[in-house]
Amino acid sequence: MNKKTIITSMAVLQLFAGTINAQSNQGIVTATSLNVRSGPATSYTTKFIVNKGDNVTVEDSADGWYKITTKDGKNGWASSKYIQTSQNTTTTKVVSISSLNMRSGPSTSYSIIEVLTKDTQVEVISVEDGWAKIKYNSKTGYVSNQYLSDKKVEEVTQIKYVNATTLNVRSGPSTTYSIIDTLKQDAKVEVISIENNWAKIKHNNEIGYVSAEYLSDKKVETIQIKYVNA
Repeated sequence: MNKKTIITSMAVLQLFAGTINAQSNQGIVTATSLNVRSGPATSYTTKFIVNKGDNVTVEDSADGWYKITTKDGKNGWASSKYIQTSQNTTTTKVVSISSLNMRSGPSTSYSIIEVLTKDTQVEVISVEDGWAKIKYNSKTGYVSNQYLSDKKVEEVTQIKYVNATTLNVRSGPSTTYSIIDTLKQDAKVEVISIENNWAKIKHNNEIGYVSAEYLSDKKVETIQIKYVNA
């Protein structure tokens, strides 16, 4: 009797522990449709399909795959990239370059769904093979992880002066871009960076581009010629 009682008690404890574990590892499917396979790889056969918004229990994990059980008791393996769990907490990062393409999938072959500007904050869901799965403006997409930073990039500017009579400020680093302003000689500008002989500047709280060859560290000295009536 005592042996049977012990075995029964252990079984109850195991069942109770399994219930606790299941409750703490609930997940939700984020893909439109997701194959659930007989093993943790695409080489295994598809047993059934779960859909976006379906709730599942995560029983185990292996190499980017979750062993899941559905509400109706079916189980199998699915890619962890498409199952959001409490363990997949998001982190906030910022874009570290002037523009970053947000794509529909983790490769440059996927379409661009948004262009993110420098210092834009995004929620990073996961990172795999150099691509970050992110949330931005209620959209989910992928960006190259190397262009995300934990903090905003501080811009160090230097003061320069226009050394030409007039200098066009353009919307981009080329004469093909539109003129957004014109600067006069000795106008002071804040230079953010210089690349391919084009200076990215801050002027009147706006960002623009000018030819770097027409900028100097000092103002142009003007020589005044006076005429004396004899």
